[in-house]
Amino acid sequence: MRGLFIGGCDRSGTTMLGSMLGAGNKIIVTPESQFVWNAIGNISLKPEISTAEIFDEISRNWRFKVWATDISGINVSNIEVEKKYSYCIEEIIKCYSRNHGVDEPEIWIDHAPDNIGHIGFLTELLDDAKFVHIIRDGRGVASSFKNLNWGPNSIVDSAIWWRSKVALGLAASKMYPEDKVITVKYENILHNPKEELMKICDFSNIEFNEVMLKGGRFNTPEYTKSQHDLVGKGVLSWKSESWRDVLTEREIEIFEYKTSELLSYLEYELLYGVKAKAPTKIENMKYRLTGIRNVTNYLKQKCRKYTKLTEQ
Repeated sequence: MRGLFIGGCDRSGTTMLGSMLGAGNKIIVTPESQFVWNAIGNISLKPEISTAEIFDEISRNWRFKVWATDISGINVSNIEVEKKYSYCIEEIIKCYSRNHGVDEPEIWIDHAPDNIGHIGFLTELLDDAKFVHIIRDGRGVASSFKNLNWGPNSIVDSAIWWRSKVALGLAASKMYPEDKVITVKYENILHNPKEELMKICDFSNIEFNEVMLKGGRFNTPEYTKSQHDLVGKGVLSWKSESWRDVLTEREIEIFEYKTSELLSYLEYELLYGVKAKAPTKIENMKYRLTGIRNVTNYLKQKCRKYTKLTEQ
Protein backbone atom coordinates (compact mmCIF):
# COMPACT_ATOMS: atom_id res chain seq x y z
CA MET A 1 0.00 0.00 0.00
CA ARG A 2 1.27 3.45 -0.90
CA GLY A 3 0.80 6.42 1.40
CA LEU A 4 -0.02 10.02 0.50
CA PHE A 5 0.21 12.34 3.48
CA ILE A 6 -1.26 15.82 3.25
CA GLY A 7 -0.20 18.43 5.80
CA GLY A 8 0.34 22.10 6.33
CA CYS A 9 -0.79 25.18 8.19
CA ASP A 10 -4.53 24.78 7.71
CA ARG A 11 -6.96 21.95 8.47
CA SER A 12 -9.53 23.24 5.96
CA GLY A 13 -7.05 22.85 3.12
CA THR A 14 -5.74 19.42 4.10
CA THR A 15 -9.23 18.00 4.63
CA MET A 16 -10.57 19.50 1.40
CA LEU A 17 -7.75 18.05 -0.68
CA GLY A 18 -8.04 14.65 1.00
CA SER A 19 -11.76 14.61 0.27
CA MET A 20 -11.17 15.45 -3.39
CA LEU A 21 -8.35 12.98 -4.04
CA GLY A 22 -10.29 10.28 -2.23
CA ALA A 23 -12.70 10.08 -5.16
CA GLY A 24 -10.03 8.20 -7.08
CA ASN A 25 -10.04 4.42 -7.58
CA LYS A 26 -8.62 2.07 -4.94
CA ILE A 27 -8.05 4.97 -2.54
CA ILE A 28 -9.05 5.18 1.10
CA VAL A 29 -9.12 8.48 2.98
CA THR A 30 -9.01 7.96 6.72
CA PRO A 31 -9.70 10.37 9.56
CA GLU A 32 -6.60 12.14 10.84
CA SER A 33 -4.23 9.46 12.12
CA GLN A 34 -2.14 11.16 14.79
CA PHE A 35 -2.22 7.87 16.69
CA VAL A 36 0.33 6.53 14.19
CA TRP A 37 3.08 8.59 15.79
CA ASN A 38 1.42 8.94 19.23
CA ALA A 39 1.41 5.20 19.91
CA ILE A 40 4.94 4.52 18.71
CA GLY A 41 6.39 6.16 21.84
CA ASN A 42 5.24 3.37 24.16
CA ILE A 43 5.84 0.67 21.57
CA SER A 44 9.45 1.73 20.91
CA LEU A 45 10.24 1.13 24.59
CA LYS A 46 9.45 -2.58 24.13
CA PRO A 47 11.79 -3.97 21.44
CA GLU A 48 10.43 -7.50 21.80
CA ILE A 49 6.78 -6.44 21.54
CA SER A 50 4.50 -8.74 19.55
CA THR A 51 2.08 -7.70 16.82
CA ALA A 52 -0.82 -8.55 19.16
CA GLU A 53 0.59 -6.17 21.78
CA ILE A 54 0.99 -3.44 19.17
CA PHE A 55 -2.66 -3.78 18.17
CA ASP A 56 -3.64 -3.60 21.83
CA GLU A 57 -1.55 -0.46 22.37
CA ILE A 58 -3.11 1.23 19.35
CA SER A 59 -6.66 0.21 20.23
CA ARG A 60 -6.27 1.99 23.60
CA ASN A 61 -4.96 5.21 22.05
CA TRP A 62 -7.66 7.88 22.26
CA ARG A 63 -6.70 9.27 18.86
CA PHE A 64 -7.49 5.90 17.32
CA LYS A 65 -10.78 5.65 19.22
CA VAL A 66 -11.96 8.64 17.17
CA TRP A 67 -11.99 6.31 14.16
CA ALA A 68 -14.73 4.19 15.76
CA THR A 69 -13.21 1.12 14.09
CA ASP A 70 -13.21 -2.34 15.64
CA ILE A 71 -9.89 -4.09 14.96
CA SER A 72 -10.47 -7.02 17.27
CA GLY A 73 -11.27 -9.24 14.29
CA ILE A 74 -7.84 -8.87 12.72
CA ASN A 75 -5.91 -12.12 13.09
CA VAL A 76 -2.51 -11.27 14.54
CA SER A 77 -1.62 -14.58 16.19
CA ASN A 78 1.87 -15.89 15.42
CA ILE A 79 2.55 -13.12 12.91
CA GLU A 80 6.29 -12.55 12.48
CA VAL A 81 7.35 -9.76 10.14
CA GLU A 82 10.44 -7.59 9.97
CA LYS A 83 8.60 -4.26 10.29
CA LYS A 84 5.95 -5.14 12.85
CA TYR A 85 4.64 -1.63 13.37
CA SER A 86 4.28 -0.95 9.63
CA TYR A 87 2.47 -4.27 9.22
CA CYS A 88 0.02 -3.42 12.02
CA ILE A 89 -0.74 0.05 10.66
CA GLU A 90 -1.40 -1.34 7.18
CA GLU A 91 -3.72 -4.01 8.57
CA ILE A 92 -5.65 -1.33 10.49
CA ILE A 93 -5.98 0.82 7.35
CA LYS A 94 -7.24 -2.20 5.40
CA CYS A 95 -9.77 -2.96 8.15
CA TYR A 96 -11.04 0.63 8.13
CA SER A 97 -11.12 0.55 4.33
CA ARG A 98 -13.23 -2.62 4.18
CA ASN A 99 -15.68 -1.09 6.64
CA HIS A 100 -16.11 1.84 4.25
CA GLY A 101 -16.53 0.00 0.96
CA VAL A 102 -12.99 -0.17 -0.42
CA ASP A 103 -11.88 -3.81 -0.32
CA GLU A 104 -8.30 -3.66 -1.60
CA PRO A 105 -6.98 -0.12 -1.21
CA GLU A 106 -3.79 0.67 -3.10
CA ILE A 107 -3.35 4.18 -1.70
CA TRP A 108 -3.90 5.47 1.83
CA ILE A 109 -4.50 9.20 2.13
CA ASP A 110 -4.16 10.88 5.52
CA HIS A 111 -4.76 14.61 5.95
CA ALA A 112 -3.53 15.42 9.47
CA PRO A 113 -1.97 18.92 9.29
CA ASP A 114 0.98 17.76 11.43
CA ASN A 115 2.06 15.20 8.82
CA ILE A 116 4.67 17.63 7.51
CA GLY A 117 6.44 17.48 10.86
CA HIS A 118 6.78 13.68 10.69
CA ILE A 119 8.10 13.05 7.18
CA GLY A 120 11.11 11.04 8.33
CA PHE A 121 9.05 8.74 10.54
CA LEU A 122 6.25 8.27 8.00
CA THR A 123 8.78 7.47 5.28
CA GLU A 124 10.16 4.69 7.49
CA LEU A 125 6.60 3.48 7.99
CA LEU A 126 5.87 3.37 4.24
CA ASP A 127 8.95 3.45 2.05
CA ASP A 128 7.28 5.06 -0.96
CA ALA A 129 5.25 7.63 0.98
CA LYS A 130 4.71 11.02 -0.65
CA PHE A 131 3.78 14.34 0.94
CA VAL A 132 1.69 17.33 -0.10
CA HIS A 133 2.47 20.53 1.78
CA ILE A 134 -0.40 23.03 1.64
CA ILE A 135 0.18 26.73 2.23
CA ARG A 136 -2.72 29.09 2.88
CA ASP A 137 -2.78 32.86 3.32
CA GLY A 138 -2.12 33.24 7.03
CA ARG A 139 -4.92 35.76 7.43
CA GLY A 140 -7.32 33.09 6.19
CA VAL A 141 -5.90 30.63 8.70
CA ALA A 142 -6.29 33.20 11.49
CA SER A 143 -9.92 33.82 10.51
CA SER A 144 -10.69 30.10 10.70
CA PHE A 145 -9.33 29.97 14.25
CA LYS A 146 -10.87 33.22 15.44
CA ASN A 147 -14.19 31.93 16.78
CA LEU A 148 -12.97 28.59 18.09
CA ASN A 149 -12.42 27.82 21.76
CA TRP A 150 -9.18 25.98 21.03
CA GLY A 151 -5.98 26.51 19.10
CA PRO A 152 -4.19 29.79 18.40
CA ASN A 153 -7.36 31.87 18.24
CA SER A 154 -5.96 35.29 19.08
CA ILE A 155 -4.47 37.18 16.16
CA VAL A 156 -1.03 37.27 17.81
CA ASP A 157 -0.98 33.53 18.51
CA SER A 158 -2.33 32.79 15.03
CA ALA A 159 0.46 34.78 13.42
CA ILE A 160 3.19 33.03 15.40
CA TRP A 161 1.62 29.60 14.83
CA TRP A 162 1.16 30.13 11.07
CA ARG A 163 4.70 31.45 10.63
CA SER A 164 6.22 28.41 12.35
CA LYS A 165 4.07 25.89 10.44
CA VAL A 166 4.84 27.41 7.07
CA ALA A 167 8.55 27.57 7.89
CA LEU A 168 8.53 23.87 8.85
CA GLY A 169 6.85 22.90 5.60
CA LEU A 170 9.19 25.00 3.46
CA ALA A 171 12.21 23.53 5.25
CA ALA A 172 10.89 20.02 4.56
CA SER A 173 10.34 20.76 0.87
CA LYS A 174 13.90 22.10 0.70
CA MET A 175 15.40 19.02 2.39
CA TYR A 176 13.54 16.29 0.48
CA PRO A 177 13.61 15.70 -3.31
CA GLU A 178 10.88 17.02 -5.60
CA ASP A 179 9.39 13.56 -6.06
CA LYS A 180 8.91 13.25 -2.29
CA VAL A 181 7.35 16.56 -1.25
CA ILE A 182 5.26 18.96 -3.29
CA THR A 183 4.13 22.39 -2.09
CA VAL A 184 0.79 23.77 -3.27
CA LYS A 185 -1.35 26.76 -2.37
CA TYR A 186 -4.83 26.43 -0.95
CA GLU A 187 -5.98 29.43 -3.00
CA ASN A 188 -4.72 27.89 -6.24
CA ILE A 189 -6.78 24.76 -5.57
CA LEU A 190 -9.85 26.94 -4.98
CA HIS A 191 -9.46 28.98 -8.17
CA ASN A 192 -7.93 26.40 -10.51
CA PRO A 193 -9.04 23.07 -9.03
CA LYS A 194 -8.68 20.91 -12.14
CA GLU A 195 -5.22 22.17 -13.01
CA GLU A 196 -3.96 21.84 -9.43
CA LEU A 197 -5.51 18.42 -8.90
CA MET A 198 -3.96 17.11 -12.11
CA LYS A 199 -0.57 18.37 -10.93
CA ILE A 200 -0.98 16.72 -7.52
CA CYS A 201 -2.25 13.48 -9.09
CA ASP A 202 0.73 13.38 -11.43
CA PHE A 203 3.07 13.84 -8.47
CA SER A 204 1.23 11.18 -6.44
CA ASN A 205 0.84 8.63 -9.27
CA ILE A 206 -2.93 8.80 -8.91
CA GLU A 207 -5.23 8.70 -11.92
CA PHE A 208 -7.19 11.96 -12.14
CA ASN A 209 -10.92 11.90 -12.73
CA GLU A 210 -13.51 14.66 -12.91
CA VAL A 211 -15.40 13.35 -9.87
CA MET A 212 -12.55 14.65 -7.72
CA LEU A 213 -13.69 18.20 -8.36
CA LYS A 214 -16.84 17.56 -6.33
CA GLY A 215 -15.01 16.09 -3.33
CA GLY A 216 -16.95 14.36 -0.58
CA ARG A 217 -14.99 11.09 -0.38
CA PHE A 218 -14.38 11.28 3.34
CA ASN A 219 -16.33 9.75 6.21
CA THR A 220 -16.29 12.41 8.91
CA PRO A 221 -16.00 10.95 12.41
CA GLU A 222 -18.49 12.22 14.99
CA TYR A 223 -15.65 13.60 17.09
CA THR A 224 -14.61 16.11 14.39
CA LYS A 225 -17.87 16.75 12.50
CA SER A 226 -18.01 20.39 13.61
CA GLN A 227 -14.52 20.99 12.16
CA HIS A 228 -15.41 19.49 8.75
CA ASP A 229 -18.78 21.08 8.02
CA LEU A 230 -17.75 22.04 4.45
CA VAL A 231 -16.59 18.56 3.42
CA GLY A 232 -18.48 17.32 0.37
CA LYS A 233 -19.67 20.77 -0.71
CA GLY A 234 -17.25 21.04 -3.61
CA VAL A 235 -14.73 23.79 -4.26
CA LEU A 236 -15.74 27.05 -2.58
CA SER A 237 -13.65 29.76 -4.24
CA TRP A 238 -15.05 32.48 -1.98
CA LYS A 239 -13.13 30.92 0.93
CA SER A 240 -9.88 32.42 -0.37
CA GLU A 241 -10.95 35.95 0.58
CA SER A 242 -13.38 35.25 3.42
CA TRP A 243 -10.86 36.48 6.00
CA ARG A 244 -11.55 40.06 4.89
CA ASP A 245 -15.05 39.79 6.38
CA VAL A 246 -14.03 37.88 9.51
CA LEU A 247 -10.98 39.78 10.73
CA THR A 248 -11.07 43.40 11.80
CA GLU A 249 -8.77 45.90 10.10
CA ARG A 250 -6.66 46.06 13.24
CA GLU A 251 -6.34 42.27 13.40
CA ILE A 252 -5.16 42.20 9.79
CA GLU A 253 -2.62 44.90 10.58
CA ILE A 254 -1.29 43.06 13.64
CA PHE A 255 -1.05 39.80 11.69
CA GLU A 256 0.99 41.45 8.94
CA TYR A 257 3.26 43.06 11.53
CA LYS A 258 3.86 39.76 13.34
CA THR A 259 4.59 37.77 10.19
CA SER A 260 6.91 40.42 8.79
CA GLU A 261 7.43 39.89 5.04
CA LEU A 262 6.62 36.17 4.91
CA LEU A 263 3.21 36.84 3.36
CA SER A 264 4.80 38.83 0.55
CA TYR A 265 7.53 36.19 0.05
CA LEU A 266 4.66 33.77 -0.63
CA GLU A 267 3.13 36.30 -3.05
CA TYR A 268 0.16 37.29 -0.91
CA GLU A 269 -0.86 40.93 -1.22
CA LEU A 270 -0.24 43.02 1.91
CA LEU A 271 -2.76 45.61 3.03
CA TYR A 272 -0.40 47.39 5.43
CA GLY A 273 3.10 46.16 4.69
CA VAL A 274 5.85 48.19 6.37
CA LYS A 275 3.21 50.56 7.76
CA ALA A 276 1.76 47.84 9.98
CA LYS A 277 1.97 48.75 13.69
CA ALA A 278 2.77 46.39 16.53
CA PRO A 279 0.10 45.44 19.08
CA THR A 280 -0.01 47.77 22.06
CA LYS A 281 0.58 46.62 25.64
CA ILE A 282 -3.16 46.73 26.27
CA GLU A 283 -3.86 44.64 23.15
CA ASN A 284 -1.22 42.11 24.16
CA MET A 285 -2.76 41.85 27.62
CA LYS A 286 -6.22 41.31 26.14
CA TYR A 287 -4.98 38.57 23.83
CA ARG A 288 -3.11 36.91 26.69
CA LEU A 289 -6.18 36.87 28.93
CA THR A 290 -8.34 35.60 26.08
CA GLY A 291 -5.81 32.86 25.43
CA ILE A 292 -5.85 31.71 29.06
CA ARG A 293 -9.64 31.57 29.08
CA ASN A 294 -9.76 29.68 25.81
CA VAL A 295 -7.14 27.17 26.91
CA THR A 296 -9.21 26.48 30.02
CA ASN A 297 -12.36 25.96 27.94
CA TYR A 298 -10.46 23.78 25.49
CA LEU A 299 -9.07 21.53 28.21
CA LYS A 300 -12.53 21.09 29.74
CA GLN A 301 -14.00 20.21 26.34
CA LYS A 302 -11.14 17.83 25.51
CA CYS A 303 -11.51 16.13 28.90
CA ARG A 304 -15.22 15.54 28.30
CA LYS A 305 -14.61 14.10 24.82
CA TYR A 306 -11.70 11.98 26.01
CA THR A 307 -13.78 10.56 28.85
CA LYS A 308 -16.57 9.72 26.43
CA LEU A 309 -14.17 7.98 24.04
CA THR A 310 -12.42 5.93 26.71
CA GLU A 311 -15.76 4.71 28.03
CA GLN A 312 -16.68 3.22 24.67
